[in-house]
Amino acid sequence: MARLSSDSHRRRELWGFIFWITVVPIGLANVPTTADAQIVVATPAVSASDDEEKNLGGFQVQVDDSLETSFKDFERFAERKDWEKAFRAIEEIPSDKRVGMLKASGGMIVPAHSLIWQVVAELPAEGREAFRVFFDAKARELFRQIELENPEPGNDVKVARQVFDEFFLTSVGDDAANLLGDAAFEQGDFRGAERYWRAILDHQPNTEIGELRLQVKRAIALLRSGRAKQFAAIVNDIEQRFPGEMVTLGGQDVEPVEFLKSLQSDSESSESTLGESNEEPVLAEGVLPEDTPIAWQVQYLSDAGKKMLDQSVRSNYWYRNGVETYVPPFTAIGGRLICNWFGIVFAIDVTTGKLQWRSEKFDKL
Repeated sequence: MARLSSDSHRRRELWGFIFWITVVPIGLANVPTTADAQIVVATPAVSASDDEEKNLGGFQVQVDDSLETSFKDFERFAERKDWEKAFRAIEEIPSDKRVGMLKASGGMIVPAHSLIWQVVAELPAEGREAFRVFFDAKARELFRQIELENPEPGNDVKVARQVFDEFFLTSVGDDAANLLGDAAFEQGDFRGAERYWRAILDHQPNTEIGELRLQVKRAIALLRSGRAKQFAAIVNDIEQRFPGEMVTLGGQDVEPVEFLKSLQSDSESSESTLGESNEEPVLAEGVLPEDTPIAWQVQYLSDAGKKMLDQSVRSNYWYRNGVETYVPPFTAIGGRLICNWFGIVFAIDVTTGKLQWRSEKFDKL
């Protein structure tokens, strides 16, 4: 009996483990870490009746059934090379409906807009040409809004993003990506700018913008974002593949390798000057003391969302997979803390703790 009980217990543990690795984590709970600035899920003092709690839905990552159905239809028709039906299916999910998450190959769940864009961009040559024929007229008509004499403020970026998201493989997709790269660079989002320009090189090899010009712009963005190795690799590639060629930047013709190396030299000189301070940098190591004062906190889960989270955790008490202490991936860029919470990206001012922007409403999950 003892052996049977032990085996049964192990089977329950195994099923719990299998369930955990195949189902998306369904929520977050308070992160009890201490720091000068914390991001925590707020825990307001609320009193809900048992009936109210029973009526609460689970706290889940959003997966739209109709979106998933249309996307699966697209993949099925594309696999059969029935391009017209495939594009009819993808036409049913414009960019403003590509929210939430979708299941990718291997069981992973990723943001819908990223997965749909990637799958379309990686169509075979026959599918790419069919896509261009099917959507080119519509994409051109949409992109013409950018060429209006008195466009609405910010409308050019809005239109370019729609063209990039929905019609990237058309004849104006590269122009839209280039415009978005320029806009991201001007806003200090150097990584985002580099991704837009790299997308053109990866998926629009016949672009009229010019490979050399795009590579130079990528190199500048990489340098500004501190990725020295990637910057050096592009400079070396330009030196070998485009010897003696010139590129126009800011209305002036420059020799690209010489120009990029001068930028690198100026950047290193600036960093050297900043590093001459007599003050030693202070680096935090290990876990901060519990009495460390908190400078600010950010609440990114509403009271209703908190109730749903607690209900989900209580309903699944028989197994614990660590999701209740999950911390969103984050990085600090230019005085902002950028976090990714199950596909919802948001930025926080590290000085004030104020929420600067978010890609979606938090309660959409």
